[in-house]
Amino acid sequence: MAIEARPYALSSMFVAVALLLILLYKSHPSWLRWIGIVLAMVAAMAMQIYAAFPLAGLVIVGWLVCQRRHRWGVVLAGVVAAGFICPFAWAISKQIGQTEWLGDYKSNSLIDRFLVESWATSRVNEAPYSSDQIPNVIAICTAAIAAALLVTVLIESRGRGTRRFLLALIPVALSVGVMWVLTVTAAPFFASRYLSAAAPFFAMMLAEAVLLSRGRLAKTLIVVLAVGSLVLYGFQQRTYSKSSYDLSLMATVIDERAAAGDGFLIDPVGAIVGSYRNAVAVDPGAFAPLIDLAQPSRPPLIQPWPIDPPLLDLANQNWLPPRIWVASLIGAPDIYGAQLYSLGFHDVYAKSGSGHIITLWER
Repeated sequence: MAIEARPYALSSMFVAVALLLILLYKSHPSWLRWIGIVLAMVAAMAMQIYAAFPLAGLVIVGWLVCQRRHRWGVVLAGVVAAGFICPFAWAISKQIGQTEWLGDYKSNSLIDRFLVESWATSRVNEAPYSSDQIPNVIAICTAAIAAALLVTVLIESRGRGTRRFLLALIPVALSVGVMWVLTVTAAPFFASRYLSAAAPFFAMMLAEAVLLSRGRLAKTLIVVLAVGSLVLYGFQQRTYSKSSYDLSLMATVIDERAAAGDGFLIDPVGAIVGSYRNAVAVDPGAFAPLIDLAQPSRPPLIQPWPIDPPLLDLANQNWLPPRIWVASLIGAPDIYGAQLYSLGFHDVYAKSGSGHIITLWER
């Protein structure tokens, strides 16, 4: 997910660091390692606040595996980390409304959204071809194979290593379980990437399964799982193409040809995701020298995507700049272009992209 991937990846990394430090603290406790645990937990939650769920599970695991006199050190580290992150959590709590759009998804689509969205739908067009659904099928199959591998190894090992499996399961169950329950009982306010901080613990479970595997079935499942993972990795290397609209087109044209004081308008489409105002949100600096005629004041960020302002009647405006840039959806009515033409403006330049056409109108 481009820029969104970075905090999730960093959060998973810091969770893994916290896990490693707790294992080291268990063997050889020291103040330096304790401070490292606190810093890793704070960093993980700062990157993604939902990392608090698997980290809470990690504290529980630390309590269970550490010696009696060091248990409270792990708990104290978790409490101190939570104390550091509380002001940050309070500051971002008002942004939860940005994810309310997920409430449009019905319960029967939760599995598709929370299991395979991070693999497939973030890499395909809004109207995917049948071949674009292949990663979805592979992702579901790999999840089933991973579950089968864990069950097979537990049966074959006859209980050997079960305790370590269960310990690794605590952070996963606390993270995934709690968020699934909240989604089903309250509102679907999260997506699959919010669960990424629990990935190191599921990786532990799979690693234990690989180390404990002895039978032919388990080894076969390991090979199939590895192949499926590599195939999914290959799909993730495809060019990001979630939307067919070139959001960089207008910013590029304006940067090359616009002058300070020019106006700009974007034909409204009546849809949040399809609005070309996302181009402004993606690169607001490119539009700084221009005048947003339909929305002169900057609205607060209360939605995951910008919403089109009401359609402007240019004939009723007291003043219009002599040069106005208009972004129009290809194949849709040229709303503002028609108004400008009736007011005596003429189109002197145009450039088309994959989904939009940018036109310069001059009086």
